[in-house]
Amino acid sequence: RPRIVADLLDGNLANVHMGTVALGIRNVLCVPLRLVRYIEKADEASDEERIGVLYLDSREKGVLSSSTRTALETLATEAAVAIENARLYRETLEKARLEQEMRIAAEIQQALMPRAAQAGSYFEAGASSLPCRSIGGDFFDYLQRGDGSLGFALGDVAGKGPPAALLSALVQGIFAAQTTAPQGPARSVSQVNDALIRRAIDARFVTVFYALLGHDGTLTYCNAGHNPPMVVGETGVRRLETGGPIVGLFDGAPFEEGSVRLARGEWVIVYSDGVSEARSSSDEEFGDPRLIEVVRGNLQQSPAGMLEAILGAVRKFTEGAPQSDDVTALVVRYLGA
Repeated sequence: RPRIVADLLDGNLANVHMGTVALGIRNVLCVPLRLVRYIEKADEASDEERIGVLYLDSREKGVLSSSTRTALETLATEAAVAIENARLYRETLEKARLEQEMRIAAEIQQALMPRAAQAGSYFEAGASSLPCRSIGGDFFDYLQRGDGSLGFALGDVAGKGPPAALLSALVQGIFAAQTTAPQGPARSVSQVNDALIRRAIDARFVTVFYALLGHDGTLTYCNAGHNPPMVVGETGVRRLETGGPIVGLFDGAPFEEGSVRLARGEWVIVYSDGVSEARSSSDEEFGDPRLIEVVRGNLQQSPAGMLEAILGAVRKFTEGAPQSDDVTALVVRYLGA
């Protein structure tokens, strides 16, 4: 509320404001800077906030009249609006700057991803990743090994946004550095785990599936806490579960390798939990059974066609519901030796 002190030497005010009186100040007027936010609904009161004070003093007693007070109250109201507009403008500029930085970060993240479609004499593959925000924590990669085998990985970092994106880039880089190393998937995943443990990144864990596919159809893999991928063909469905715990959680954690033999025409379907745990507007989960049904109905498709069938089914199922997680899938079809 406004306050006028006509004379600081009256009463006990001089003892309270000795420093002010020492400067020769006698007359003081304080007016609050009120910011009123009007509510659209008639039955609700307007929201009022005090964001500062307009202070005026004089060395002459009684010169601050009631008309001066009225003029300063008007000025205080206009000043409050001007200050709020300046704050909103600054926030708008900052938001635009952050959005520009996020666009650049998204472009860099997409550039770090390999070309989505891959093909060789004995395989064809495709992948797609749709982040929940402008940048995400899912990643996929292909690794052409020196022995001619195809390495492929898909990971899902805990969390979303920039922190998850930075960690996914780190893990992707560690895998890429092992392209020429003559070691199996379990050893590669163990090295990723050691690297994350050394950096002591709190509450940042990664689920990873990493596999090597040879010319003869032998698929050697390690599943580190990831959704079990599936091998799907005319004869049925197999799940790829062998591996170990989530990467970055336990120092010295053991990781094992599994191995299966693919038949000509069989598919390896790797996906993040953003696919299987996608929820509809009625909060129903997409689930693995729906995913298997979609895959089995598109066995003769190309990798691009298989991906479109999977992601299209997820989009249709979640229509009307917000995307709550990154959605990533990688598919590999074995063509035969």
